[in-house]
Amino acid sequence: MNMVDESSRQITLMVVGGVAGSVAKTAVAPFERLRIMAQTGNGSKSMFGTARVILDKEGPVGLWRGNLVNCLRVFPSRGILFSCNDYYKLLLVRTFMNDSYQVRDGTVWTEDGMPVSLPSWISFGAGSIAGMTACGATYPLDVARTRMTGRIISSGKEGRLFHTLASMAKQEGFRSWYRGIWPTLLGSIPYEGVKFSVYDACVSSGSPLIDPSNSVLLKLTSGAIGGAAAGLFMFPNDTVRRLMQMEGRGGQVELYKNSLDCYRKLYKSEGVARFYKGLVPYLVRMAPNSAIQFTVYETLKSKLL
Repeated sequence: MNMVDESSRQITLMVVGGVAGSVAKTAVAPFERLRIMAQTGNGSKSMFGTARVILDKEGPVGLWRGNLVNCLRVFPSRGILFSCNDYYKLLLVRTFMNDSYQVRDGTVWTEDGMPVSLPSWISFGAGSIAGMTACGATYPLDVARTRMTGRIISSGKEGRLFHTLASMAKQEGFRSWYRGIWPTLLGSIPYEGVKFSVYDACVSSGSPLIDPSNSVLLKLTSGAIGGAAAGLFMFPNDTVRRLMQMEGRGGQVELYKNSLDCYRKLYKSEGVARFYKGLVPYLVRMAPNSAIQFTVYETLKSKLL
């Protein structure tokens, strides 16, 4: 492995993480659009019905609407997430285990080059803190993306990032850029924690169905399992944050006082099922998204570092 100083390593990890996230998001962008449409209540009863409406109103390009904004968000967000995850993992390991240990490729190593079993709580903690860091740094882009993809766009300007952010600031104030940030920040704790801890556990334990020498397939499968597990667990919270991000759009009357009020009203009006609208396209895109993201990240990281 090439010797690089820590600052160069962190920059490389951020770039690699950004590339990995952008590639994965672009590959599954149509499912992401269908999911958000369903969560905001602007989709049809079925995934295919929503897809037909988008194709009729906006054409094939509509399935990728907001993807550029998503990549602009994802590149720094995933870069921060992955690089900070490695940094926080190293910090936790040296604080609570041994200050001479090293973390490389998700594995703890002794000074003598011997692997050490990584406690699941370290994977969970590092992933959670990294998720909150990434979320706070790029949140306005996430809100803008939801506004642009959560409904059918009637004009070209409404589908542009700067127009969306400027309109929000003018009509609703700059605070609108951070609508729904609290359920997002709090949700990133279990979401990224579960995802990274499941991924590390799967990579460490392997699978009887996968040849241990096939590291790419093992990482792809582990990433898919970790992403699907975290997504399923946190989907109700994701629905609430999407609705909060759409609140007050165009000066409309706000329906929810806060995220807790949103939870209460959704449950009262439509029951538990309302929180899971859009779950099918979410799960369909979640597995390949996480699989591609982890595989590209780990592969590029191993090549460059």
